Amino acid sequence: MKRPSWALQEPGWLTSIREGSLNRASTLPDESNLLYVKHSIPLELNIDELLDKIEPPGDPRLSANYRRMVEESEDPVIIHVDAGAAACKVPKDLSSMGLVVLPIPAALSHYGDIIREAIQRSGITESTSKHLHLTLSLLNSGIFIYAPKEMKEPAAIRSIWISESSEHVTSSISIIVADSKAPVSVIEEYDSPEGNSKGRRFFGHLILALVNEEANLKHALFNNFGGSVETAVFKRSTVGRYARQEWIGGILGGGVNKYVVDNYLVGEGARGDTLEVVMGNGGQKFDATVNLHHIASHTTGRAIAKSICMDRAVTYFKGIIGIEKQAKNTSAYLAEHAMLLSSEARASAIPGLEVKSDNVKATHSASVSQIDEDHIWYLMCRGIPRNDAIKMVALGFFEPVISEIDITQVRWNMRYQLERKWLGPRGEELSPEQLMDVYIEPEDVGKSVEDIFGTHYKYVYKR
Repeated sequence: MKRPSWALQEPGWLTSIREGSLNRASTLPDESNLLYVKHSIPLELNIDELLDKIEPPGDPRLSANYRRMVEESEDPVIIHVDAGAAACKVPKDLSSMGLVVLPIPAALSHYGDIIREAIQRSGITESTSKHLHLTLSLLNSGIFIYAPKEMKEPAAIRSIWISESSEHVTSSISIIVADSKAPVSVIEEYDSPEGNSKGRRFFGHLILALVNEEANLKHALFNNFGGSVETAVFKRSTVGRYARQEWIGGILGGGVNKYVVDNYLVGEGARGDTLEVVMGNGGQKFDATVNLHHIASHTTGRAIAKSICMDRAVTYFKGIIGIEKQAKNTSAYLAEHAMLLSSEARASAIPGLEVKSDNVKATHSASVSQIDEDHIWYLMCRGIPRNDAIKMVALGFFEPVISEIDITQVRWNMRYQLERKWLGPRGEELSPEQLMDVYIEPEDVGKSVEDIFGTHYKYVYKR
């Protein structure tokens, strides 16, 4: 099978995984779960066409703003352009503590055993997802992050994926390993240049988190791709004894999006939280699944997903709480809610339970509704124009989820991206400073925009 040139030196076990996944991707249906067949959005993919585009660019280039951001960054940062590693920087103080941040080709040479264990423990090779196996078979880029137990303070690692050309496919993997008691925070961002909408593009991403005993991992993902990019994103965590892991997602971009989150709580007392926000306009389509897998006893799982659909946008929210026989004294909650702002928009919410144990607490909720006109009338009676009132109610719909995010930069970044998308073309002129007059939080009063958004916001948001 065809592979990127760097993969000609990859270990045999990875080549075997590629070949097995390509076979499965060629034979599996678009949706293997019979419960979801009628609520599934297919990607417009041609495997042979994708295989012809898996070679990363030989000399990926960064814009001046991104180069400046890397040079001035005080935190670890890694950037890929069309699957090619364009920059990777880890401050010396964190590197001396044992923090590892590497592109996957280099990581395979030095940490192949850890990467293999992470893939095996994730169980992705046994998946019945066609698009997961497609992404795995096409693998041409990725990052490896390892936080050792010696780390006492959380490291904030930024990973940026830029899709520029329709001549290149990005099929990536992020492997994040948090050793016992290690704290780590990862922020991944998807971006495509303004006005670059020529040619359909595919972006596949597997994100595997291995969270060992008493470790704490927080992962935030922002999808700001243009409408010509089709995405298949799979987030999967394996959470150990008394460890905690949190997924945060802001899914705003892309034309067609497949998005699957799986939390495997395998250690006693493990906790996994998922907070997802989706906003669609135009003809965007989002097919999102969030699952909680309770394997051990005394585990806690919580998943909350909310979406707003405008114009002709479509969102499917699906998910199952699964509790195994031995997972007693477990608490699980799954909520899926959607707001429709157009008569042509569509949304479905399909949560489910599969409980094999007793002495557990498992709850799910779901709703799909239009905006409440009584709320609009209440605000208009107080002198607020109708359009502003609709915006306040709509973006306020997300606020209960956003307010639970305890990473200040992620919380405010999500608000900023939602405001920009709501404004459409006018959103390009929005600056982070303007948000500080709209959203007020007691702990942030008196802080500068750099304190809230980080010191590099001016290079990323004002490009």
